[in-house]
Amino acid sequence: MADHESPDLQVESPKRHPGHERRAWVRLSSERDVSCRPIAGLAEDSWLGTVRDISQGGVALILKRRFEPGTGLFVEVATNAEELRCLPARVVRVTRERDGCWITGCAFASLLGPDELQTFVRE
Repeated sequence: MADHESPDLQVESPKRHPGHERRAWVRLSSERDVSCRPIAGLAEDSWLGTVRDISQGGVALILKRRFEPGTGLFVEVATNAEELRCLPARVVRVTRERDGCWITGCAFASLLGPDELQTFVRE
């Protein structure tokens, strides 16, 4: 059977144990501006938002647009050195907020290293 997912978007996931905390990585607040666009979309189809928190395994975005779970996204965010990074990710959960925005939880295609993670957290 053919795998229809892009090989570079295979999400690494930790082993889960029933009854244990689901979060595998520490989440760090960020509040950085972010731009994201569907991998299958055009470059002009980008949406602005804010990073709520980020971990080695993923990111929570605050967006005014809803993306369906399973959607592949390019998430563009600046590092502390103002270097723009494009991180491929896949939407894993979406929650509507009272203000009409969407909290969009995404898993990165590959884990960030601890030092790399720190480059996205304000000093």
